[in-house]
Amino acid sequence: MKTFLIAAAAASALTGAQAPDFSLQSDQGAKVSLSDYRGKQAVVLAFFPKAFTPGCEKEMTDFGRELSKFHALGAEVIGVSYDTPETQRKFALHCAASFPFLSDEGGKVADQYRTGGGFGPFKFASRRTFVIDRSGVIRSVQDGMPDMPKLLKDLEGLR
Repeated sequence: MKTFLIAAAAASALTGAQAPDFSLQSDQGAKVSLSDYRGKQAVVLAFFPKAFTPGCEKEMTDFGRELSKFHALGAEVIGVSYDTPETQRKFALHCAASFPFLSDEGGKVADQYRTGGGFGPFKFASRRTFVIDRSGVIRSVQDGMPDMPKLLKDLEGLR
């Protein structure tokens, strides 16, 4: 628990900082970089622990269901976990979610966002969501299951 609280405080400290850029393989086979969105649209970057687990399935399905609201506010949702691109592809289909699912197999990007973790030999990203504005600045961080109305309100504040 202490490790989680330290990691949560570290991630919250990123608020107001430039979001670390990355380039990861997507569920569709293409490389996706955060810089692809800079100057064009905001990004809701949602790290999740493991595909095909009940909490992650609910989270990504909820994002898929609310995707049109995020798009209407000028934001793209991106899901990130340590799962392989093939697993991400199957999971995206399973969740009926049409936003990019990225594979951070080594956890390098999760570490940059201070959300990498796990227990012993089991490594996974913590459930943490970042709202990143068009200029690439982290505007808010949520730990745990995302509060969709709060995320949408944060995005409205960016307009």
